[in-house]
Amino acid sequence: MSSPPPVQLEVEVVDESMEDDASDMRPTDRFTLLARADAVVELWRAKMEEGTLAPGHFLDYWRLTVPRVYSPQPNRTCLDWAFDEELAAKLLIQPLEQFVWGNSDGSQPPLPRRSTLCGRVFKQGDPAYSCRECGMDNTCVLCVECFKVSAHRHHKYKMGQSSGGGCCDCGDTEAWKREPFCELHAASEEDNQAEATIKPEVIERMKIIASVCLTYCLRLLTHDHAPCLPNDLRLKDAERDLLQILDQPDCYCTVLYNDETHTFDQVITTLVRVTKCNQRDSLELVSLIDREGRALVKCNSFQVCDKLKTDIEICTAMFERFTSRHGPSLKVLVMHAHVIAHQTFAMKLLHWLQNFVSQEPSLRLAVSQVALGSDVWGAAGAAALGGGGGVACGVMQNDARMWKAARTAWHRLLIATTLMDYTTKRTMAILFTRNYGEWGHT
Repeated sequence: MSSPPPVQLEVEVVDESMEDDASDMRPTDRFTLLARADAVVELWRAKMEEGTLAPGHFLDYWRLTVPRVYSPQPNRTCLDWAFDEELAAKLLIQPLEQFVWGNSDGSQPPLPRRSTLCGRVFKQGDPAYSCRECGMDNTCVLCVECFKVSAHRHHKYKMGQSSGGGCCDCGDTEAWKREPFCELHAASEEDNQAEATIKPEVIERMKIIASVCLTYCLRLLTHDHAPCLPNDLRLKDAERDLLQILDQPDCYCTVLYNDETHTFDQVITTLVRVTKCNQRDSLELVSLIDREGRALVKCNSFQVCDKLKTDIEICTAMFERFTSRHGPSLKVLVMHAHVIAHQTFAMKLLHWLQNFVSQEPSLRLAVSQVALGSDVWGAAGAAALGGGGGVACGVMQNDARMWKAARTAWHRLLIATTLMDYTTKRTMAILFTRNYGEWGHT
């Protein structure tokens, strides 16, 4: 049986001011979390005014808070997860919105203009409408909301179900021969003449948040090679004791991933035999694995989770002996509970970014520029996102390393941002075609 990963002694050279900030952020009890959320926004603002704001100031706060909110509890599976999403929004999302808008409550100022692009990302099974008379080709489609108030409802049209991943082309003049706008997205003369009221300072802060969030999400959602977190996100011993996150200090999770080799029945039988769960729970877990790409099947000590991983691999190997179906064993990983917590938060961040910028073109463009690497905040962010292509390039190169739900979240964000503006859409198309052969081979 494998032994737990050895404890590594870390020697870090950091800015003394950042170390002081981190110590100030350590909560002494569970009831001070909301007060700390307000305090961290003031800290970020002060550091930005001083010109010393760094990604570490955001990561220090997330290192302490994310495990408190999203860590899975021992002796449970993902079927039993119950997170306090209201608390998560107050602790993790609202501080980001407050920092961007520069106010105390994170409320959005009146929008300067109505967006002329829909850009709604289709989910699997969503209805999609194409106009035989006006569409440039069959891939130019409208969502149901736009179609009902467009001129195309009186034309020859075709309705189908989306397989997921595309977006509504309402407002994209390149997609339609005529009538590119529905009533919801048609810009009036007043809208066309209106000056944008989003201040440059808000755009600058949006780029900071986008750089930090996209870098963090790319690191965490491709992090499956080690059972523990990167050093800068690991809780120190004193912080672990103060937070009182889990009853068991070293809590690990056994995570089972989807593949194209094993059948539903094989995986269901394996879970029933190894985990001793009932047929219904096993079916729900396998359905979740097929839909999301992975599922947490056990949360306990490293020894227990590692033994479960070994038992699953042995059981699947037995199936291969008695069947003609041969291939790799089921992918099973043992990861620290805090890794799962940070990956859960990374998924929430991608959904939040997509929704947050959807109604304001200037914020959407800022996120697109960061994603494509043309405007990344800070040297650390530029180094983390790599060279040309930025995080968009990193997502494509690491697409196969991510599970299905993570890939889908990234695809939806990139579609809803980089493909909504002509300039960034052109940059994205060039980036994709230039590297298609290499990525497709990988």
